[in-house]
Amino acid sequence: MGNIAVEPTIGFLEVEDEEHKARIISALGKLRAIRIADRIVALTILEPDDSPVGTAARQAITEIVGVVPTRTEAAQYLKQQHTRYLKGDLMLPQDSEGRLILWTYDADQKTVIPELRDARIISLAYAAIASRDLYKLDLENPEYKQLFLRSVLCLLYTSPSPRDATLSGMAAW
Repeated sequence: MGNIAVEPTIGFLEVEDEEHKARIISALGKLRAIRIADRIVALTILEPDDSPVGTAARQAITEIVGVVPTRTEAAQYLKQQHTRYLKGDLMLPQDSEGRLILWTYDADQKTVIPELRDARIISLAYAAIASRDLYKLDLENPEYKQLFLRSVLCLLYTSPSPRDATLSGMAAW
């Protein structure tokens, strides 16, 4: 697998089966796919030691950045990513109309499917996901809660369809 396989493989992170998800995280970690760091950093803290997903996330994040972050470092990173996404920085190529290919998991077909999506909506969805994970790190933190709620509201207000608003697991808080 090379860089061309990273984006479709990232789409498999939405798979329900924990063992399958752990294998996907492990493979992406071996590829040092920096694009998954914000998607797995909270898992390194929140998943138990005996969880296959938590173990894979801790191993992958170590392969990608060299160390498992503390809760404080993970929160700081997620806040940074949230801000980056709000600015529209996705680290993905866009076409002349501001669209990009997003690989999403289709549970019925048990595979990922490429979809051409509005990069602005994807940025807002990723900001909501980063803020959701930030909030999960500290459910008592009012700042994190506010970031999460604002992100979700902004996504819902901006999205042309409910499907866009539930992008990448937002519906499955």
